[in-house]
Amino acid sequence: MPLSPPLCLNVYYSNLQGTADPNLYSVTFSLIGGTPQYYLTGQYDCTTIAIGMWTGNSPSGYVFRIHSISNQTVNSCEVVLEDVNGFNAVIDTSQGFSGGGPNDQSPGYVYELNANGLPVLTAADNIISITWTDAQLGRFLYHQPAGSGGGAGTQITGDNGAPTMIPTSAVGDFYIDYATGNMYRRSA
Repeated sequence: MPLSPPLCLNVYYSNLQGTADPNLYSVTFSLIGGTPQYYLTGQYDCTTIAIGMWTGNSPSGYVFRIHSISNQTVNSCEVVLEDVNGFNAVIDTSQGFSGGGPNDQSPGYVYELNANGLPVLTAADNIISITWTDAQLGRFLYHQPAGSGGGAGTQITGDNGAPTMIPTSAVGDFYIDYATGNMYRRSA
């Protein structure tokens, strides 16, 4: 469960190093300008960062889960980041040149996921690129299970009087039977 308010901390990545495991990266996070994330009654800083939180600093949609943390202070910490299931390497647009790793010497964000498994990017006000938040969200949307919009459909009577199953999504009081292309009014 995310903190309240949710953590979305602007950090600077430095000292990036690979590890023996190709899906793990060691990096130092520092607060940009020493500025924590303030909220009404307090602040978040590098001591708030926890194992299992997520981070990203690439416009390519690379996302990393925080695997371990050491040397935590208010202004910095050392973390090991995990490319979960090697997915960053799979979507690597450099065709293997970068391997889907984080960018060294660049800003990024540490954030949390909501109860639906989607990133909470409410305080991402110094974005990395115009598409960064879209790329972060898109990455998690890709891994969402198929919609649970109410089951197999709603039964109504079609033109021939026979019951027809149609999707449960509706526009106002109307349904579209995608099998026939006909539109029907929902009955009470």
